[in-house]
Amino acid sequence: MAKEKQDVYVSIDSNVYKFGKSELLKTQMNILTMQKNLDDLKKTKIQTIRKKLALKKLILTLKERINLLEKDIPVPIVPNHLKPKKEKKTKTIKEIHISRRDMIEQELNDIQEKLRRLNG
Repeated sequence: MAKEKQDVYVSIDSNVYKFGKSELLKTQMNILTMQKNLDDLKKTKIQTIRKKLALKKLILTLKERINLLEKDIPVPIVPNHLKPKKEKKTKTIKEIHISRRDMIEQELNDIQEKLRRLNG
């Protein structure tokens, strides 16, 4: 026995219909606005990449020119008695090496001490 398809109709209040329809249209507007913003973002990203590449080329050109100029500049020869004296700086570096296990042990001890004070 073949089942026949039957249409079912539901009565909806006109205010509910208008509200639903307006929400659907607002959602469609939001989606289109987001798509437009996304397209603008893609264009801006492409422009940014192009400008970065152009800037990189300019920087490389400037570096080459600076290197050429540095090769052409003569190196001054300064006598030893006119050179500034270099002072030796002594740096003392204190390294405190606490292992992860020691840190955990310390925290456990602190918590146990707090529990003792709390209970007794």
